[in-house]
Amino acid sequence: LHSCDAGAVEFVPCVDVPTEPEILSPADKAKPFATAVLLDWKGPDCATDFSVVVRRGTRTGRVVFSQAGITDTEVTTSDLRRGRKYFWQLTACNAAGCTTTPWLRFKIRATL
Repeated sequence: LHSCDAGAVEFVPCVDVPTEPEILSPADKAKPFATAVLLDWKGPDCATDFSVVVRRGTRTGRVVFSQAGITDTEVTTSDLRRGRKYFWQLTACNAAGCTTTPWLRFKIRATL
């Protein structure tokens, strides 16, 4: 005989590196109005923390915002300059390792 345990949840730990997160915003080549930009993504479930880096002008440009150890799936940048192009990248990590997204870019609109 087997009995059911109502409400029991089995946790299976992740054994592989996280899959690549899905970027929600800003989409690649977006032109946001706000100078403090919401970087938002979905999953992956196996990630325990995230880090982001935002560079000005190019993928190798000066780092203008960086944050590690993020446990939520979003972060807002500090104020960035209007009319400038930025590149950003997200890394999802767990005990098995990390996965990094390709670079995405956005440009803060010069005027409201």
